[in-house]
Amino acid sequence: MHVELVELVQQPLLTIRAAVPVGALGEFLPAAFDELAATLAEAGIPATGPFLAWYHARPGASTDVSAAVPVPDGTSLDVGRATTTSIPGGRALVTTHRGAYACLPHVWMRLEDERGARGLVARGDLVEEYVSDPAPDGDPAAAETRLVLPVHVP
Repeated sequence: MHVELVELVQQPLLTIRAAVPVGALGEFLPAAFDELAATLAEAGIPATGPFLAWYHARPGASTDVSAAVPVPDGTSLDVGRATTTSIPGGRALVTTHRGAYACLPHVWMRLEDERGARGLVARGDLVEEYVSDPAPDGDPAAAETRLVLPVHVP
């Protein structure tokens, strides 16, 4: 697994934030992504990157998560459940997983091991960027997900 330490810039996002049982993420995220896409289309605002899940804390039985999509700087929307915010910049460990979403917990564990081996401290949040379409009926082997683990260097 190839892992890079990168410097991220603050990114404006259109988000739908909710407390979601972990077992319901597969339903929540696609529905929220559809809602975000419709909101952007209605407002005539282009997405500037792929859909992502921003976990505000480590997932447990349920998780505080934002379904999100990057938007242009200066975008301000508050429509229904969708609102604009920004994900902070800073350092992060990044890797790309190609394959089924069901394998992501294992990849996260390996990324956490790498964080520990490098002596870095986790910021507390984490991000999954769905580089390829996260449709549940898509070919699992074709899915590409970028995992982003924000860190502090002690």
